[in-house]
Amino acid sequence: MKYSRPASVMRSLVGGLARFAYTECHFQVADAEEEWNVSDEFDLIHGRALMSCFNDPRVILRHTFKAVKPGCYLEIQDNFFPLQFAGPTPTKSALYKWSEIVASGGAKSERPWTNLQHYKRWMEEIGFQDVVKMGFYTPTGPWAKGEYYKLIERYFNANLRFGFPAASWKVMGALG
Repeated sequence: MKYSRPASVMRSLVGGLARFAYTECHFQVADAEEEWNVSDEFDLIHGRALMSCFNDPRVILRHTFKAVKPGCYLEIQDNFFPLQFAGPTPTKSALYKWSEIVASGGAKSERPWTNLQHYKRWMEEIGFQDVVKMGFYTPTGPWAKGEYYKLIERYFNANLRFGFPAASWKVMGALG
């Protein structure tokens, strides 16, 4: 898709997370699960790591379907839970155990972290066309092969360090 608006400008790099300043961008703070009150349709709606954010992700998908311009895009990047592994499942690892615990806690708190498997079907049922599901390998340790995967591993682990506590407390609390 050709985009006629000015490109974003990288402003700074803090803790491995890029900060951008957009020339034509505004922010609206609202509850995404309530009806969206937007005056314009969007060329792109992007969501990332939403697996624990909403009571019913289908509500958000319906809102995005109404808010995105025909022929434009909704992109969601999310994690598959419980986590899957490229090799044998390391059932004794802390990461595996955490993944199982938060998946159980999410289910018990009625915010399942296992919804990613349904996104494509839900999007098609709502009316999105040409839905593409792509999977990506995200290494979690320094044994990753090649500079690209080593960089991905560093970003993933930075996300884990910052996101584990916030993402875990509520769902683990649901387990008692």
